[in-house]
Amino acid sequence: MKTKTGNLLFNRIGKPLGEFLSQGLAPEMMSRTIAAGVLIGTIPIPGISTALCATLAVGFRMNLALIQLVNYLVFPLQILLFVPLYSVASKITGKEIINKIPELLEKMSGSILLSASADIFWLFATTLLVWIVIMFPVSVIIYFGVNPILIRINNKKPTDE
Repeated sequence: MKTKTGNLLFNRIGKPLGEFLSQGLAPEMMSRTIAAGVLIGTIPIPGISTALCATLAVGFRMNLALIQLVNYLVFPLQILLFVPLYSVASKITGKEIINKIPELLEKMSGSILLSASADIFWLFATTLLVWIVIMFPVSVIIYFGVNPILIRINNKKPTDE
């Protein structure tokens, strides 16, 4: 049973927000946008997800507001996945770099900049590889999971006459 206040909130806030985020996009494009937002929002390199989402949205004509909203919503996942992804990358490379990050940052400010940069580069590259192996299949699953829901919601919308 819906209350009068609930209907008022939905009509004043929920409906306009939903229309803004969909902006006439087909359910398939909205599903791609959501999957891309999750994929990019969990990238294990801090500070680049917002710019990548914006670039992806513009390049593939996705809804910029929707992809950024999803990016910000999955940001806690980026933090939660940070240590496990870097730990797996350390085991793959055979170097326990994650424990040495403070030491490497200190070296980067000193004279051994090149060797510290190379270690951090390989850590980032290996972590990105692990992220790709895990998150690409997850984003495909998200796409195929969200798409039927959005199609069903789109089919229930009343048509404007």
